Amino acid sequence: MDAVEAKSPFLPKLRGCFGHSWELWPVSLARTVAELRENERAFLAAESLVVLASQVKPDLVAQTRADREKGEWYWAMLSDHAWNGTDLKNRRHNAELRRNWAGGFVQISQRLNGLAWDKLGLKADSRHVTVFNPLSFARDIPVECAVPVEVTGVKGRPSQIRPEGAGRSLVFVVAGVPAFGFREYALETKTLRAMSAPPFSGTATTLEGPFYRLRVDPANGGLASLVHKASGQELLSGGSGRSLCQTVFHDGQERVASDVQCEIQLGAVCGEMRVTSRSGDLRVTNIITLYAALDRVDFDVRLEKPPTTNEQRLLQFFPIGHGPHDLRIETTAAVLRPQMQPDGDLLPGADVRRFAVQGFVDCAPPGRVGVSVAPLDAFMLRLDQGALAFEALGNDQNWKEVVQDQDGVAHFRFRYSLRAHAPGYDNAATLAWSRSATAPLVLAFGRLPHRWLDRPHLEVDSARALVTCLKPADDGAPDRAVARLWETSGRTGAVLLAAPGYRAARETDLLERERGGLVVKQGKVSLSARGYGFSAIELIR
Repeated sequence: MDAVEAKSPFLPKLRGCFGHSWELWPVSLARTVAELRENERAFLAAESLVVLASQVKPDLVAQTRADREKGEWYWAMLSDHAWNGTDLKNRRHNAELRRNWAGGFVQISQRLNGLAWDKLGLKADSRHVTVFNPLSFARDIPVECAVPVEVTGVKGRPSQIRPEGAGRSLVFVVAGVPAFGFREYALETKTLRAMSAPPFSGTATTLEGPFYRLRVDPANGGLASLVHKASGQELLSGGSGRSLCQTVFHDGQERVASDVQCEIQLGAVCGEMRVTSRSGDLRVTNIITLYAALDRVDFDVRLEKPPTTNEQRLLQFFPIGHGPHDLRIETTAAVLRPQMQPDGDLLPGADVRRFAVQGFVDCAPPGRVGVSVAPLDAFMLRLDQGALAFEALGNDQNWKEVVQDQDGVAHFRFRYSLRAHAPGYDNAATLAWSRSATAPLVLAFGRLPHRWLDRPHLEVDSARALVTCLKPADDGAPDRAVARLWETSGRTGAVLLAAPGYRAARETDLLERERGGLVVKQGKVSLSARGYGFSAIELIR
């Protein structure tokens, strides 16, 4: 075709962005797509557990194959663009399909987890918690788990009890859990000695911890100020009239929050500011968390919204930076600069207003502290609203063909993590941080055999690459696992994997077709990777 076209041009030239309209329709079923984003991360973690457990029980690979393939099918169907319909009946049918697929997807991940923990040798014990890190680098993990009334804390480390409705949760942070590794914690059931004063302070509208100081805007419920204490820098950009994580609803007119109320809770592990507000029938609760041992700010926005069908959108603002020139966005398999070439990475005709975000948005202005935001549930970034904003839910993307009332759903949850970083943009560090902030909490009440604990089971230097998945090989061989890697530093060359317990390795393509043998020496194997490229390796026990 290229040769014919070059000899005698006959094809019309069309310019424009034909992808975003499809990618963004799922905002009309916001809770279902939030469940998809959560469940895909849970599924990858469950696959990793299956790989490790198959070292003890090789038959687990065959035992879980049907479930794993069904999970992949759910994932593929939920990723399809047809979240709309030609008429109301068709739209309702498509919404029901996606709701059922999302439910089936999470059930499979839960079932895989249960089987894997059992095959790993977990002995149930309500006095111990074992945590798994499903990433290829050591990670600090905030843990929250429901506990009975007799549990008072974690032995040997700071913890706090958080009331949750009629129940109670135990909150603590575990540091440096090894790559694809496990760590065990004993729960305390005795009366704890008096703890030192919490490392947090606050007033009716302020909260301060070791890393950040924030102030709530009582007029709209967002943050009027967020200061990074190490640099002394204010992280909000001025001039937009928006506050940080402010919720604004549009349904023909702009509706901002009123009746803002704040409540703080201080503990040894975290300090929380619970901000409640309303906008007509819309109720918003934003739980903002600072940590004593984690350099990040978490936002947990919970919405009660009666279903309505008029054209609408709900935005959550993050006014960082002064335009797209300092931004980078992780989309599917790439990190892009959202401007036209040569200043950015977009081709003529691309949509510069809206983007589907996978992992993070980063703002790195020259000479100033940068800010990364990782959205766990929302995915649609808007750059046309006066300040950076996530459209968390709405029906304004192809309003005539999408489900206009969120399929009757009235309760939503949208979570974000934010951190400040040194001036300049570091692609590998930002990708690693966003994976750490969004990876699921995987834990079980019980104890594993000692050989599993406190050591990595597959590790890569996060300054160089990430393992995007660790899974059983597609050919079904019980002694083989496949790891897919993303080179994140931009350097072409050898990437070293620590892979203890494997005797041989082969490079494959992404369809797991063999490319050539690799040498395993003292539990390590070197794989050649293209800068920012994807690779795969088959590991053989």
